[in-house]
Amino acid sequence: TFKKAADKDATVLPAPAKANAKVDAPKTAAQASGSTQKAVAGEDKKIGNDAKGRMIYEGPRGGQYYINSNGNKSYIKKDN
Repeated sequence: TFKKAADKDATVLPAPAKANAKVDAPKTAAQASGSTQKAVAGEDKKIGNDAKGRMIYEGPRGGQYYINSNGNKSYIKKDN
């Protein structure tokens, strides 16, 4: 918002911005990169895409998963 000038020679300055705790808080790596995913595949190995085009990852213990639309890991059952 701008303050109205008292006369023609006065300088009009914008009101100072209020500090917002959410804006000033440090961001995580996912937030800084603009990612909307909640789950982090991190250093897990990318092993390819499934038939639906989802990226499939392999976890440190051999489990395979993809990141679902809610940003969570969804594990894929192994066929015996």
